[in-house]
Amino acid sequence: MSAKEELIDSALLDALAKISRVNGYQTDIGRRVQPWEFEPDIDRPGRHLADDFLTIGDGTSHQGDPSEPIWTYAFDVQAVISAGAVGKLSEARALAWQVIADVQAALRANADFADLMLEPRVTKKEVPRRPSGSNYLVATISVEIDYYEDQS
Repeated sequence: MSAKEELIDSALLDALAKISRVNGYQTDIGRRVQPWEFEPDIDRPGRHLADDFLTIGDGTSHQGDPSEPIWTYAFDVQAVISAGAVGKLSEARALAWQVIADVQAALRANADFADLMLEPRVTKKEVPRRPSGSNYLVATISVEIDYYEDQS
């Protein structure tokens, strides 16, 4: 991971941590934001999670035109939503879509990004069915960010 990517990751974690109702968002998912350190047995049937959280997956970078100093950093933000915490699966799905909207708003609103990168782009949003036998679901927001990286 380049130094620029580390700065972007840090800015992203800070932006996501600001997601709270007090700051004008629909949810308080920002109270628990962490780098990607998912437990290996998370998909084990019967596994139950006590709380909702956001995590940022490892990103990948590529350079489009080798003659330009613009790179694209692609990564996923995943929101793990506990259906048990909100009561019903339908409420968990609704909360997941609210979290997706909050993540998009946080990415757009964060002024700290200005000196690091260009406008973030959300390339995919999804809230799949929950894993069988579990009390949670995982919403995914795929993001691409262009940034300048002078290789000279």
